[in-house]
Amino acid sequence: MLNRLKMAAFSAVLALAALAPCAAQGAGAGAEGPRGNLRVDLRPVTLGISSGGFGLSGGWEGRLGARFSALAMAEYQWLGDASVSTLIAYAGPRFSFDAPALEGFLFGAYPMLLYGVDFGTPVLGYGFMLELAWAWVPEDLPRLLVEPYVKYPYLFGEDPLVGVAPGISFGWNY
Repeated sequence: MLNRLKMAAFSAVLALAALAPCAAQGAGAGAEGPRGNLRVDLRPVTLGISSGGFGLSGGWEGRLGARFSALAMAEYQWLGDASVSTLIAYAGPRFSFDAPALEGFLFGAYPMLLYGVDFGTPVLGYGFMLELAWAWVPEDLPRLLVEPYVKYPYLFGEDPLVGVAPGISFGWNY
């Protein structure tokens, strides 16, 4: 299991290393924009409510450089009508294509850990999550973060998912 987690972390770092040459063009961008944010993700909330259950998600993102940031998230979902509950944690680097880190079009690749209960059976899974997002910070409200995204989670040993998970996050910039 530890080898799978190491492989997921290595895959995430490798994917972002491929984007490192793109970071050189933004090296002069300086430190404008927010230094970090605290966020909530509405996808687990809406999935929980729509199934007669409960969902909660929160996280933190901090600037690492002109084009890179680090994201850490935790999600809990209880799908009442399916007798399934999950706790998902993922963390890793993000790359900003067209703006200072934390803003604009972003790509993230994260190692992921999932613990859940599926009809009374405990489940533990490791994998990775890929993400494409657009982080918008309105000029009139610089403390607000609005971030629609699509994520693709993959758990080792499971059949690949057919689709992606769209959602939206809101946050407070500092």
